[in-house]
Amino acid sequence: MKLVQTPPGKYVSGEILFEGKNLLEMSQREIRDLRCKEISMIFQEPMTALNPVHKIGAQIAEALIINEEMDKKAARQKAADLLRMVGVPDPSAMCRLLPTSAFRRYAAEAMIAMAFSCNPKLLLADEPTTALDVTVQAQILDLIQKLKEQHGMTVVFVTHDLGIVAEIADRVIVMYAGRVVEEAACDQLFAKPLHPYTSGLLKCIPRIDDTRETLETIEGQVPTPADFPKGCRFHPRCPKAMEICKSIMPEPVDAGGHLVSCHLYSHNDGEKERTKGGAAVEDLKKEAPLLEVRHIKKYFPVYGGSLSKLQGYVHAVDDVSFSVEQGETFGLVGESGCGKKHSDADHHAPDAGYRGQRHL
Repeated sequence: MKLVQTPPGKYVSGEILFEGKNLLEMSQREIRDLRCKEISMIFQEPMTALNPVHKIGAQIAEALIINEEMDKKAARQKAADLLRMVGVPDPSAMCRLLPTSAFRRYAAEAMIAMAFSCNPKLLLADEPTTALDVTVQAQILDLIQKLKEQHGMTVVFVTHDLGIVAEIADRVIVMYAGRVVEEAACDQLFAKPLHPYTSGLLKCIPRIDDTRETLETIEGQVPTPADFPKGCRFHPRCPKAMEICKSIMPEPVDAGGHLVSCHLYSHNDGEKERTKGGAAVEDLKKEAPLLEVRHIKKYFPVYGGSLSKLQGYVHAVDDVSFSVEQGETFGLVGESGCGKKHSDADHHAPDAGYRGQRHL
């Protein structure tokens, strides 16, 4: 959707395909034509995404006027209908409000109404329930699921909350330090996590039937993109780390359709097949995916010194690949700072230097 400028960002390699078309090769005008109509987004902080000097109704109507070629009166009526659809009380009055603190309670619903206004094929949800209380969070998740089923759309859900993933996702990838460490169907991932990082995340979650007095934690912190360790990036925190983990980056290994990047499995001969770029999972799919990300690398420059010279690049995303099927809810999971957001298709711009592919 070209929402991050390049420069300063830089796409070192990769491609993103939407219905077979490479977004990285599209012009600004072509990308603009896709926004809202084909690909839409719910932002993490609705109050900062909404324009504070324009009324709510006008902001929703703008997308309808541009993409659906509605006149202003019809677009404003449709905006009120959309707010009613997402459960906002007295939508006509709400349309006349500015997104100030008085509107904060319904900001998330307004963003969802805007995202669904043109019936997009792909919805990108960037932690849409962050900072919401449990009751409102449940309402938002139910609403997204309901609208997804009604419109038959595909959802990419970016979150650090495994509870949300378990509730809504069909398939999940787990990211750590800019790389995918595990990919599987949601039920399979929760029943039998393979990567030590995934296992650690699940052990941090309290359970009703849990008898432990103290929850387990993952020791240490997520490394900064400017200072990733050599070899497996999780090895400084991994309780099962081996000597090879300190020097060699593990490649994805297919364990019966469950993809994992870990030396614990890459050295098991016979049952596991060594594959690159998620090919093992892709081979199991019969139809072309709606969204396909191939070997994306996204770096940001670091400047320093008295003359602010370029010192190097921060590796926000480093060789990430995945695909999303039509009508699927796809979860992107990991701790804050692991690269989830920059793997999301909405952040990719077509005018940066790159190699590789991204398909929609």
